[in-house]
Amino acid sequence: MVAPTQDTSQNTSPPVTQAEAIRKIIHPFPNISIFRFAHVTSLFSGLSKNFTTALQKFVFKAPDFNALDAAAVDLGVMKNRVTEMNKPWNRDSEGWVSHPIFIRVPNSVKRTKANRQQITSNEDQDLPEVEGSRVSDREGAPFRVNEFYRRGLMPVIESIVTKDPSAKFFYWEPFRQMFQRPGSTDPPIQVYGELYMSKEWNDEHEKIQKLDLSDIEEEAYPRAIVALQFWSDSTHLADFGQAKAWPIYLAFGNQSKYERYQRSRHGMHHVGYLPSLTSQVKEFLRSLSEGKMPSTTLLAHLRRELFQGGWDIILDEDFLHAYCYGKVMLCADGIKRRLFPRIFIYSADYPEKCLIGTIRDMGDHCCPRCHVKKSEIWRLGTKADMKVRGSPRTDDDVRRGKIETCRSFIYEKGYAVNSQAVENILKDQSLTPTRNAFSKLSEHGFDFHKILVPDFMHEVELGLHKNVITHLIRILNSKTVPGANVVELNKRYSDVPVFGESTIRHFPPNTSELKKLAAHDFEDIILCSIACFEDLLPSDDNKVVLDLLYTMCQFHSFAKLQMHTAETVSRLRSVITKLGNDLRAFSSSVCANYDTYETESEMQARGRANLRRAALKAKSSNIGSTSSSSTSAQDLLQTSNSRIRKAFNLNTYKLHSIPDYPDMIIRVGPLDLGSTREGEMEHRTTKTRYRQSNKNNATGQMVKADVYEREMRYRAHALRELGLELPVKGKNKMIVPSPSAPTRSVDKSLLHAEIAKDQKNWTHIGTLLLEHEDDAQYENFMLMLRTHILGQLSGANRADEDLTFTDEDTEGLVFEGDRLFYHAQAKFNYTTYDLRMDKDVVKPADKSTKCFVLVASREEILSSAPDSDTPFWYAQVIGIHHVVVSHEARRIHKRRVNFLRVRWLGVDPEWTAGDRAKRLDRVGFVPYDGDTEPFGFVSLAHVIRACHLIPAFAFGKTDKLLPDSVDWINYYVNKFVDRDMYMRYTGLGIGHVGSNGAFSPNGEEGDFEMDDEDLDEAFPDSITDPTDRNESGGMRARRNLQEMDLGDADDENWNNEDGEAIFDDELDEGSEGDDSESNLDDLDDERDMEDEACSSNSE
Repeated sequence: MVAPTQDTSQNTSPPVTQAEAIRKIIHPFPNISIFRFAHVTSLFSGLSKNFTTALQKFVFKAPDFNALDAAAVDLGVMKNRVTEMNKPWNRDSEGWVSHPIFIRVPNSVKRTKANRQQITSNEDQDLPEVEGSRVSDREGAPFRVNEFYRRGLMPVIESIVTKDPSAKFFYWEPFRQMFQRPGSTDPPIQVYGELYMSKEWNDEHEKIQKLDLSDIEEEAYPRAIVALQFWSDSTHLADFGQAKAWPIYLAFGNQSKYERYQRSRHGMHHVGYLPSLTSQVKEFLRSLSEGKMPSTTLLAHLRRELFQGGWDIILDEDFLHAYCYGKVMLCADGIKRRLFPRIFIYSADYPEKCLIGTIRDMGDHCCPRCHVKKSEIWRLGTKADMKVRGSPRTDDDVRRGKIETCRSFIYEKGYAVNSQAVENILKDQSLTPTRNAFSKLSEHGFDFHKILVPDFMHEVELGLHKNVITHLIRILNSKTVPGANVVELNKRYSDVPVFGESTIRHFPPNTSELKKLAAHDFEDIILCSIACFEDLLPSDDNKVVLDLLYTMCQFHSFAKLQMHTAETVSRLRSVITKLGNDLRAFSSSVCANYDTYETESEMQARGRANLRRAALKAKSSNIGSTSSSSTSAQDLLQTSNSRIRKAFNLNTYKLHSIPDYPDMIIRVGPLDLGSTREGEMEHRTTKTRYRQSNKNNATGQMVKADVYEREMRYRAHALRELGLELPVKGKNKMIVPSPSAPTRSVDKSLLHAEIAKDQKNWTHIGTLLLEHEDDAQYENFMLMLRTHILGQLSGANRADEDLTFTDEDTEGLVFEGDRLFYHAQAKFNYTTYDLRMDKDVVKPADKSTKCFVLVASREEILSSAPDSDTPFWYAQVIGIHHVVVSHEARRIHKRRVNFLRVRWLGVDPEWTAGDRAKRLDRVGFVPYDGDTEPFGFVSLAHVIRACHLIPAFAFGKTDKLLPDSVDWINYYVNKFVDRDMYMRYTGLGIGHVGSNGAFSPNGEEGDFEMDDEDLDEAFPDSITDPTDRNESGGMRARRNLQEMDLGDADDENWNNEDGEAIFDDELDEGSEGDDSESNLDDLDDERDMEDEACSSNSE
């Protein structure tokens, strides 16, 4: 059978060309070039959307970009040329150099009559020079540690001062900033904000002016200080493996800290990578001791020697000469100055502080600044404690003499590092037998103990906060407390509302396990702890615990201020005294009542540590140690599977350091200047460079990356000076800083309130009322709405102002289209206590927990007293709206009016709150009872900022406040949620002066007449000068500071990190808008520092 043939004459189609096939495959990409670009970028997961956008905008679309030129060059070769050009690696220059560090290893051979003659003859031999010291048996056997990469401090200083773009804004003349409240007859008080405002800098500046340099000074130049701040910390470079780095960072105190916090400013400079002791040193020690493994004491001594040896090289002759006589440099502002380098701050965690201060880690005298006994730390805040602090450590001849004597015992007489002869000399001050490299500056008045400033992040957030919370959870896990209380604690924390962009974040459902928490996590736990721990313990213990938690929150708020005054420092001193009393009360009257054991996570962490120790001991046993090592390893493993008893410990260095905070603030400035947070943040750069290397000699490749990035920044800046458009990296975007760039007509950051101009989401008012005819929320809706809008049009000053209008007035108000417009969110810009700009985002209650706002109350207006019982009103936002109205009698035509629809909360009259009672304010929703109005309207201009209300979990919920609604009975007002919020309650914030916490409504929102054609425009082009608008109180305070000539108030504080005016993209009502990003990049970077801040188990 023959198969039928198909007639294909009608279905024959022309063959598909290759170009057509490609076009179908790559659709919707318009061409193969775009597809190639998208394909390559998709292969690298590390490339962000911002990178690809910047590459298209600033490379491919650049008018001077030539693809053929780019294709003809190997970028890897060009990178090597940039790093090598004018940067010889074999001589001291602006570039990096590699040095070996020679450390002296004790040979543990005691001198006897038999070997004394041989040793004496060896000392007379001509031995090689090593870094200016003779290598001899007297100083022990030299061991060479290679690959210490470092930059000379003076070349770094000269490079930054003369070439870096940020150096144009360096402060060379220190000053003391004073503040006097408007209308006050009290004398001005001092402000502490920056290092160049500090007492230390002012005193040192006076000293260098009095130096007699007539012998070397041919021409008199202005004398100034280059303020140096150092950070160093060992860090892991990868999540897996043993790769580590030990970088040393340098920052300049002449640069404003707010500018330095912005990563795009590159204010942290890498000046060294300290090497670590390798396994080779152990083999070397075994060769000196007939195969015996070195003791941990000896290895610790060698680590100290290695650290100090590195700093001995960094503090070279050029630096010492400049320290004494200064060095003339042409600064970036075009003025020649004689600059004197001075070290003010060395920021490090406690183990690093012990290395710097050459003291024992947690010895009997554990503080690197004073001689306090570890057993007496619990007395903090008492007169006895303050007396001990009055006799600080000093780098004097007595201290150095003790060390030299012990070194002679160790290196000449062969005594062990921890021998009794050495202990008898050093133990009474917990010193170590290591020469301090910084002592070479002692003859010029420098004392290295003073630069070891407190570190808030490790001492409070990862110290005090962590210890108290951990022990409270141990108490809840104890047998005398119901087990359900831990479950209740977890539930409460998970129900805490978020606040701000990243201020209070969502808590995990297992908060009590304290797993993988960073510093900011412990901060959040403490700031929300009062409501969460309430009534989980018996009444008497509950009171003591809540008192302690309140004091800790109060201390946190004062201590972490970035701008202090004499008043806030005085309050901080008194709070520290209260903190000491409350900690002792907690330890004696609460902790003593419970038999507490370590938590599950603590036991697991201890088990992992024991496994590591057991492995080391087993290795030591195999090499030739006694059998006791093996037995000890087995004991470690056996104890890892059972919980051990844990008591609350008050004798820790971290706790002892807290009373030093007020004096440190007066001497060098607020605590953020000395926080290790900046160093932890800069570890991101180090880790990124490591990931970009091939892991072979990673340190050398990281050094080359530092050279390359720096040179590219300098070249890009020089090209911008010639008019070329080259981007700089902001937080979430690439932008071009161009002075000729067009500006928007209104700088929104100078407006107090912002809502989107879009009008696509609306409802008919009549229909809305019909749909909610029986809803209690809509009773008297139209009357209240008309009254509120007329109040805004009449210039009402506060939300609680009593307003009455005639029927003619209210009936004459016409709503265009009878429409009520909805918005997804509102933004409120405000001036912070330290004269910065920040903003809050508020959303309706049915969309987000960021729904509570702070409104100035009548009581606050009348009294202006920060201790007023009701300084603020509180409201829950249930709608963000605008209407367009006209009023013929008032000659108002199509004016847009913005407002919030709110549900009011009232203060609990039966509750005593405040600092004396150590309790937070307690509020609750106004009940629907016919006598009070639980709902209302608020002008955006009357909102001070968002607020954080935490449910009073201990009181539960009720359905009696409003029909068909279940609500928390009470809320606690978390005034400690951030520093600015607490300053509003104390009345001590400079940025709040003159505002009474509120903003002037006149013109602050941008209300104006609108024609039909521009009905959807929220900001008319006719408004071009932000100064035409009324100033908020904070803005007036900032202007008053400038007029009083109390120092340069940097106008860039009001701009983003790239110098452009802050102006948000318009919000889309149907989306979340840009709430996920803040244009205040400097504050974002500050929060990122806390994200990066080392977690509780970091190295």
